Amino acid sequence: MKYRLFRKVAAFCAAVAIMTSGFGENATVHAETRNVEKGVVDFGRGEAQIVINGNEGQTLQGKTFCVYKLFEAENSADLESINYTFNEEYREVLQDIVGDRINQNAEQVTEYEVLDYIQSLNDNENEFRYFIEELRDAIGKTRTTGDEVIVNSVTEDNIVILEGLEFGYYIIDEVTAVAGTNQAASLCIVNT
Repeated sequence: MKYRLFRKVAAFCAAVAIMTSGFGENATVHAETRNVEKGVVDFGRGEAQIVINGNEGQTLQGKTFCVYKLFEAENSADLESINYTFNEEYREVLQDIVGDRINQNAEQVTEYEVLDYIQSLNDNENEFRYFIEELRDAIGKTRTTGDEVIVNSVTEDNIVILEGLEFGYYIIDEVTAVAGTNQAASLCIVNT
């Protein structure tokens, strides 16, 4: 199943969504488990919001997602630019993967080299999917914390709203057990 993701936040509204099939086999320790009621879950941390739209005929109800904030984001005073910094929980994983891909010492890879690399994959969906799968698997191996979101209900339009998030660059991994079904889990990356 694929989802379109977008977020509605302030004047610098930008959204990027990419999905891949599969889910990590390694259990992840979750910072917090949150239940979606009436289509909304409030993280109570900030003003950012991510909206997940289910495809027609494919409900989001019963799905489980893990939410990871890869980068911190801060607006400039005039709201004309955004400064990204590594979320320290994911720095090493991001530096290792991108360093390997750009043939650079991992410890020297900067936030903007990672972001530039991700953006360079926009025109190559297959390479982007491979990158995201590798990232997902590497995060799973570190057993790094993330927030688990359990969708108990959706809006009338089959939407789930993750609100109260801090500004950042997020990865959302669907971890719903899909073995023995005709469904696929999804992985999404979102710039908020």
